[in-house]
Amino acid sequence: MTGPSAAIYNHFKNVTDPRVNRGANHSLLEMMFVALTAAICGANGWADVERFGNSKLNWFRRFIELEHGIPSHDTFGRVFSRLDTSEFLTAMHSWVDSFAENLRGQGVAIDGKTLRGSFDRAAGTTALHTITAFATKTRTVLRQMSVDEKSNEIPAVPKLLDLIELAGAVVTLDAMHCQTKRPRPSSIGGRRTSSRSQRAAGILRQSDRVRRHVVPSLASGEVVWHGVSRSRRG
Repeated sequence: MTGPSAAIYNHFKNVTDPRVNRGANHSLLEMMFVALTAAICGANGWADVERFGNSKLNWFRRFIELEHGIPSHDTFGRVFSRLDTSEFLTAMHSWVDSFAENLRGQGVAIDGKTLRGSFDRAAGTTALHTITAFATKTRTVLRQMSVDEKSNEIPAVPKLLDLIELAGAVVTLDAMHCQTKRPRPSSIGGRRTSSRSQRAAGILRQSDRVRRHVVPSLASGEVVWHGVSRSRRG
């Protein structure tokens, strides 16, 4: 593997292939390279991945062999459905972190969304609600996790943030995260903050990592709310 496919190999090589050797006509790492490339380019399903792979076959063969051509959409679906989810997620996080690089000075937006149509009345399950950490400069989803159906975003956000190296980053969140159990005046950097900064500090105290790395940025006089910068006065 060469070029961009080498990065896939380095990060995904420890993902266990669920197939027996005699039944594998396609390399798992080659399938991952095709699938991830197709997803980045807008593929929304395995049929899209197959079509994209065949349309870009010559380009793919610059980096990987594809001895038996592009796998069928059924093969993609069957193999990926049997992968160890934790192994794949660990590899995915490692890969994303490699090009997200240092987040110092960058914005990281935290937001929650409910996946439309994900509820199942027959099974008695509610719609899937997820929270996402999005690097605004590189336009990269750094982490994503589901919210327990009996909970909400507020306790889930600190767990999400603890998965990311946030040194020097500016984190933005919804107003719902302004809630604090014991509101009190706070001082950052030896100076009394405005009420806006107090609310922001209350949010950031939810995570030890955020408190260590992000709160110091508030002392510079800038508080960021969903990408809108406001200078602290008074």
